[in-house]
Amino acid sequence: MQRIACWLAALGVACSAQQPQGESSTGADDGGDSTSSLATASTSTGTSAQPDTVTSDASTTSAAADDSSSSAAEQTSSGGSREADVPTSAWSRGLAPQRVLGPDLVDLPGGLEGDPLWVSNNPERVFGPGWLMQHARVDAQRGGSALGLTALVAYMFHLNASGAPLVFHLIATNPGEADVDLEAHGSLYDNARFPITPGQGPSVAVAEDALTGKGSVDTTVVVSPGQGVELASIDLAPGGILDGRVRIEASGELYVYMVATASGSTDEAINRSQGEPAPGEILQPGPNAFGRMAGVYANARWAGAFEVDVPAAPAHVGLALNTTDKFQLDGATLQSQSAPAIVNLSDSSDESFGNYGMAYDLVLRLCADEGARTVALRFGSNFVADDDTPSFTWAGPVRLLGELVDVLTTPTAPSMELGEQTLAARSCVDVDLSFVVPGLITGGQQLVLESR
Repeated sequence: MQRIACWLAALGVACSAQQPQGESSTGADDGGDSTSSLATASTSTGTSAQPDTVTSDASTTSAAADDSSSSAAEQTSSGGSREADVPTSAWSRGLAPQRVLGPDLVDLPGGLEGDPLWVSNNPERVFGPGWLMQHARVDAQRGGSALGLTALVAYMFHLNASGAPLVFHLIATNPGEADVDLEAHGSLYDNARFPITPGQGPSVAVAEDALTGKGSVDTTVVVSPGQGVELASIDLAPGGILDGRVRIEASGELYVYMVATASGSTDEAINRSQGEPAPGEILQPGPNAFGRMAGVYANARWAGAFEVDVPAAPAHVGLALNTTDKFQLDGATLQSQSAPAIVNLSDSSDESFGNYGMAYDLVLRLCADEGARTVALRFGSNFVADDDTPSFTWAGPVRLLGELVDVLTTPTAPSMELGEQTLAARSCVDVDLSFVVPGLITGGQQLVLESR
């Protein structure tokens, strides 16, 4: 779902052209205003040329981020030598443009980690009952292979294109010989509950729930050997769209399925999970196309804790965000932040292009040397155009220092300021930023820092 197709026009949203790179599939688990100012950190001065004060404005950080921050603090407080992950030499002079060009984007420090990302998005447009995603066996039509899982983040995005009502079920089965304790928490919404407009819709609601820990799915169940259970379901009218993200943890291996039925019966859904795939529009990957995702991808989270040296104003640096190396941008090959498939259906993407449903958890340590600095943070898209087709390139919340910022970018307005931070001379401040990649966005973003 790299770009939603032109059937969105029927929902009152401007339809899009395909992204030039090709077609792809369609994603930290707390509410805020549309803009947010970063708090000014308390600092002190000293005589060292290196920053000698470290303060933290980060309200929530990962364990990995905590470890990294402690190490950096020890280096700066001891006066020892250090080399920032993003040094001043990575910055360009002048204030930031609306979009930093591909050759000027710097790799985002950090990497993929955590549980697998299970995705059901191919077919996106579903024509009738059957299973949509499974990793329990090799299917004669769609391939794949068996892979038992005990922990995963499940992401799903589908459109009912059958012309009749359908019910979509998230199913888990126990292939083992002992009971399995299972917990599932997350969200599953449709566009009847959250109508799609720029900045609103089921994808935005799902991404916000993932950040706040809220949701519509809260299931605890024991799965007997050889049996199946329904974890969540949703009714879709003809033309309806669903978006969901559910974390699943179990005491033993499970198989997880997405299934469509006409009746809404759980028994039918479990039976269909063992039968034929649902008819639908399959978009396969190729040399000039991402394809869509249906598979289990290595990780559901990108985490990074890193240090940024801030030069004197005016200057800017752009960090690659949610990027892939499959196609170039402005003649440059970007950093790959996609997760490789562990198991994927043979007609579907072998990487998580677009990273829909993936969480990003970043801690930036901003450091000033001899002079005070004011740093603005901007969230932007790599896609620009002369008109707003598609209607938006990003619609979803970003959590900055514990507060939600509602971010909306469009082809004609590809960048939005999140806030700014003041640094005293010879000081460092930690800034935490996290988000879950929502559905319906155009993959390929950038995080821009501007010294003013």
